[in-house]
This record gives sequence, structure tokens and C-alpha cells, in this order.
Amino acid sequence: MDCYPKIFRTDYMVAQVTWSAILLVFTGFTASLVIFNIVNYYAYEVVTKIEAFHQVPTEFPTVTICDSNSFSTKTAEDLIRNISIREFGHDFMDLPFMEAYVILPKLTELTKMYVARPEFSREEKKKLGFNLGQIWECQFNGKPCKMSRDFRWYYSYNYGNCWQFNSGLDEFDREVPLKKTTLEDQNFGFSLSLAMSNQNKYPMTNSKGIRVYIHNNTLTPINTQGIFLKPGEKTVISMQRTFFHNHPHPYSECQDLGHFKSELYSYLKASKKKYRQYDCLNLCLQKKVIDKCGCYYTRFANLYKVRPCLNLSDWKCVSAQQQDLIGENIVKCEVECPLECDTISYDTKLSSLEYPNKEFYSLLSKNKSFLNNIENMQHTDLSTYDLFRDNTLAITIFYPITEYTVITVSPKIFPIDLLSQIGGSLDMFLGFSLFHFVELFEIFFVVVYIWFFKK
Repeated sequence: MDCYPKIFRTDYMVAQVTWSAILLVFTGFTASLVIFNIVNYYAYEVVTKIEAFHQVPTEFPTVTICDSNSFSTKTAEDLIRNISIREFGHDFMDLPFMEAYVILPKLTELTKMYVARPEFSREEKKKLGFNLGQIWECQFNGKPCKMSRDFRWYYSYNYGNCWQFNSGLDEFDREVPLKKTTLEDQNFGFSLSLAMSNQNKYPMTNSKGIRVYIHNNTLTPINTQGIFLKPGEKTVISMQRTFFHNHPHPYSECQDLGHFKSELYSYLKASKKKYRQYDCLNLCLQKKVIDKCGCYYTRFANLYKVRPCLNLSDWKCVSAQQQDLIGENIVKCEVECPLECDTISYDTKLSSLEYPNKEFYSLLSKNKSFLNNIENMQHTDLSTYDLFRDNTLAITIFYPITEYTVITVSPKIFPIDLLSQIGGSLDMFLGFSLFHFVELFEIFFVVVYIWFFKK
């Protein structure tokens, strides 16, 4: 801005050449800096900030406990027999080994589809498997649990009856305050002992044990995140809570949901659940099943109020849609189901001990009425040490430190930073500022005014 007058006001050629050279050099240098700043901005680099916060008391997560065998009662056995005869024409147990082996996965899935229907009542579901009475010892924060108040019934498609500790609801779905732990010690966490039970002769699972999910109370368990525990062991689980806050696209793969709209997203939002891409992708599969099969997969919500998928033909169609939901199809679902930016995770570490030891079993066996009560309630033989070990387990879940971690990802360069950098380069090397823009506009309007109105 200062070079132009110096070039044209002097009569000396050397001075004109010098000032012209300075102007060209500084203009080129400024242009390169401006381009460099713009390229850096559109690289969308981020800064990660990690903070640890100490909190006492600290909120305890929801713990969901499921039996790996979702159908463990005589009532379940009768139901499975009826489905086997209806769909395959024979009682499963009367079939030759290879034939039974082949149809077992189909029979298991058909039973789950049948039971997961809303028409199959809560009380009917409760008669099929894991019940609250199997938990014979429970403590939290050094005090005994109040079973009907501290535990809520939850139904899992894969694992049937589950029980959630500290979900914010009691057994009858009434709201209760969330629990908080006060000290960093196993004795001030959550611990329980439970007995396994199986009266069903049908081999609906090839394993024995329970599955535990540790999650936030606003979310449902994700199948891929469960922890399997087996009888005969006491498993100690230490955990640490981490919050993730990502900046929306293009700085990460997540989306700003403030103005996002899609059919599936709107459905989840209307259900008053915290949005999660995992749940939305499940609904996308459901949409595909309804479109191709003419029925809804009872594992997920009934989007369009169509009939449930219940028979063998329906199951084959549902299975085909699950296999097809890969590649381009999952990309189409992701358009309707963006990744959320805020998440919470519980990082866990496991260790285990033999449970119970012989000394503890000797103490329990002195109380015959106690053992008989468990045996009669669960139809489980606990009369010897080996039988007791084969059918019981214990869990302890606690915070080793009462703090949580917050990981925040934010842009390295904001738009205002880019503007400042460009403005600084222009001002430092060319003496150009916003005031000069105003002057240019003023000159433009003056010239126009003189040209058109003062001729």
C-alpha cells in the first residue's frame, strides 16, 4: 500500500525499480503465506486434550447380568418342544444326531424370535430363565442390596431374562436415585454371588456361565461389549470411566446432530432414547427386513407395525438380509445413521480366583436350611463341594480410583485463527488492512458517481 505512491512519485529509475522489486517480493511472500495458512486450515488437524477429574462420591454404572442359557426352565422346555414339532414335524430330542445338530441353530433362533414379541408378556418371559432368586448374596458400598429396589428386569434377545443393577429404575420400572460409590476399595463396590440353574433338557447353548455388561444407565447393552464369566470362579473387575467429546465432521467421522434429519434418527429421537449409531444401524437392518420379508424381526423395534417374523421361512429371509447388510448396503445405512460425537466407555481389567474355597463351603454347608433353600428354588444340587463350584460364581465390580477421564478433540485452527493469520501476513508485508478495503470501496463509488453523475 505504501509502495505504489513511492514508485510513481519519484523521478529516479533506480528508486522505481527498487520499490517495484520490493513490492513483487513482498506480494509473492505474502501470497505463499496465505496459501500455506489456507492449506493448513483445510487439513482439519485437531488437538487432543486429556483431563482427569477426581470425584467423590462418583456415579456407579449400570451393571446388566444375563445367563448364557436364555431358556433354562421346564416352561421353556415345553415351549421349545412345541416350536420344534410345529416347524420341523418332530420333537428335536427324537431326531438322529446329525439331523438334530443341523436344525439346532434354527430352532434356537425361532424360539428367540417367538419369545421376543411384545405379545409374549413380561410374566411369560420371566418363566423361561434366569430369575432374581438365583442371586443369593449381594452388596453395594458395604451394605446389603435391596433386591426389588436395586434390580430391574431387562429382556435381551440373545440372553433372555437379565437383571440390571443401578439402572435408575426398580423391578417395577419406578424411578429410583442412581447409586454412587464413596471409597476406592473392593468392599465399597458392587459384589454378588449367584447360583446357576438348568431344568431344560434341550441344549440351547453349548456353554455355561453368565454375561455381564457395564454401561451408562442411558444406554442399553451392546452385545460385542459383554464379559463372559464361568462358574467356580470369583471374578474381580476394576473399571475406569472415560468420556469422549469429538468435534463434528470434517474434523472426525462423527456428525453434528443438532440439524440432522433422517427417518431412523427421528424414530430414535422420538423414543426418548439417547442416540447411538449402533441402535440406528439395527433399525436400518429392520427396515430392510420389513421391505424384503414383509414381517419385522422381533429382535428390534417394529417400525411400520407389520406382523412378526416367526416361522422357518421368515427366519431364512431375515438371515439373508443380515448377510446382505455389508459393503455398499452398510454405507447406505450410515447415511441415515451418523456416528455420534459424544460417547462414554468403561475400561475394565479382570482377575479371577477359585470360588468358593473349601473352608468357605464348609461354613455354608453347616447351614443346611440355607443350601436347601437355594437347591429347592433353583432345582440345583449343591450337596457336595464340586457340585457347589460347578453351579455358583461370584463377581466384584469397583473403581480402583474415584476419578474419570475426559478426552476432548477440537480443531487446531478455527476460522477466526485463519482470518487472523491471513490478516497478519497482509498487514506485515504489504501494509494492507480492512481500512484499505473501505478506501477501495470509497474510491470505487466516487469514480462511479463522477462518471455517471458529474459528466
